[in-house]
Amino acid sequence: MIRFAAIASASLALALGSAAPRAQTFSDNEGSLKSCKAANVGLRDLAINAQGSGVRSFYEGAALVLQVDQIEPAAASAGIVVLLIDPQSELGDRNCYAATGFNGLNLDNAKSSYAPSTGVTLRIPAMNYDAETGTSKPGRALVLTINAATGTVTATR
Repeated sequence: MIRFAAIASASLALALGSAAPRAQTFSDNEGSLKSCKAANVGLRDLAINAQGSGVRSFYEGAALVLQVDQIEPAAASAGIVVLLIDPQSELGDRNCYAATGFNGLNLDNAKSSYAPSTGVTLRIPAMNYDAETGTSKPGRALVLTINAATGTVTATR
């Protein structure tokens, strides 16, 4: 039931959009962290299933991480969405952050840790596209830090 509630909440937040989140960006050849609206990520892009694959929940559901696949461009269609309750909102509004433009991300094999001063850190295995061979190969992990107390998400590679 909790998994369904998390997916339903995520679906509603993605469908309705959200205010521009407070987030830091990272620069690299692939991906950047931005609002879901700016990243053009919506319900059609969710790459999750009924068994819970592609979904991670933290802070008792206050933070949801969802895998997305935007289909095109094929070599950089993968990404993640972070839905995080805004701690300044009296109504419990969620901010929506997206990191897109990856060849592949494996949220199901992500490793998480927690530090009270920084929040949850999630290391998501990533794949890079090798244009010379036309294949994917393991790349540097996408590292997300989600801090529910401050309502921020940071991403590094």
